[in-house]
Amino acid sequence: MPVRLGLQRQAWANFRRHASRGALRVGALLAGDLVSFLLMRAFVQAVRDDAVLGTGVANLVKVVLARGILNGWQFGVALVISLVITGCYGPGDQPRGLRRLFAACALATAMPMWAALWTRGVDLALLQYAVTTLLVWIGVSGERLATGVLMARLAPPRREVARTLFVGTPAACREAMTGGPRAGFVDVATPPAADALGHVEDLPALLHDSRADTVVVCSQLSDEVETTLAAGCRLLIVPQAAAVGSTMAIVWQGDRPLIEVTTPALKGRQLFVKRAVDIAGALLGLTIAAPLMLIVAAAIRLDSAGPVIFGQERIGTGGRRFRVLKSRTMRHGAPDTAHRELIRRLQADDPPSAIGDRQVYKLTGDERVTRVGRWLRRTSLDELPQLLNVLRGEMSLVGPRPPLPYEFEGYDHWQFDR
Repeated sequence: MPVRLGLQRQAWANFRRHASRGALRVGALLAGDLVSFLLMRAFVQAVRDDAVLGTGVANLVKVVLARGILNGWQFGVALVISLVITGCYGPGDQPRGLRRLFAACALATAMPMWAALWTRGVDLALLQYAVTTLLVWIGVSGERLATGVLMARLAPPRREVARTLFVGTPAACREAMTGGPRAGFVDVATPPAADALGHVEDLPALLHDSRADTVVVCSQLSDEVETTLAAGCRLLIVPQAAAVGSTMAIVWQGDRPLIEVTTPALKGRQLFVKRAVDIAGALLGLTIAAPLMLIVAAAIRLDSAGPVIFGQERIGTGGRRFRVLKSRTMRHGAPDTAHRELIRRLQADDPPSAIGDRQVYKLTGDERVTRVGRWLRRTSLDELPQLLNVLRGEMSLVGPRPPLPYEFEGYDHWQFDR
């Protein structure tokens, strides 16, 4: 369990690391695209004003390049929108693909030139469209190539690649690991190779110890692929790494396509929106429920001795401990022995009670619960103070129930995937 808990904590660090890398990459590409557009606009304006290349070229440019198409901010916005639509800010090397960039430039040029198609004639408008698209494509392609080279030199690649772990046969892993230092590889054969970090059965511990944030699953299918394609057959490959509920996308690294497998989890912007909704919902809920919470507090005080609010230690994300707040529904100081036994039997798949043919997975007839407490539990009003936990970022309005420490200690490895 310590290894699985460590991996859960490590997952958040890996998420932040990947998010920062993605934000840096998109920011660099966006800045480069805008600088490229400004340089192209300045160059075209200089040529048009006969400042460079001579009068003949200036007159030609005035004919084949529509006036004003590169002068306003509209084309810059159209270019960025088109690059987003065509996926030119995505991961991997494919955003620098020439065909993808050409499609983006063609779309960007079509947006501001749509009106010219009806006012300047089809022939002239198409000529201006083709020349403008070609010019922008050359400029953006050169800028993307330069940005890639600059980022490769400025970014410290050793730290990033050193966090990459390869899993597969020794030959396939060694071939994929060429080009720089890596965390190492995990062998799928028994016994593992001498230069392997270990066997695939030890993957959780190896991930924890190596602090890897990327895993590449390698396979050796080159002979089978060549034979199948030589026969003219359609080749379909079942991804062995796919899991139930996972999503897959193709990411290009150089000329090699990789399948990225991810779980359907919230990403950076979605997490920000979710947190904003949690804060707004908690503030609104506390404002509306404040009078009701005062009535509940008075009822608890009149019914039994003890504090109105009960704080219970729970386990949050990454094993972080916090005190969940609830309106007290039990006698003050009541022992939790019965509930501990319930949890033990539930985790042993031995529910202790039943109503008719239906198993009951909670304590029935619990004498520790007060009269007001029974009513609060039926209506779930005892959970209203948890809005304060939501406001403090310890819980979410929508999410799994934080487990108790003695419940958490009995978790199996698969339960950490929630």
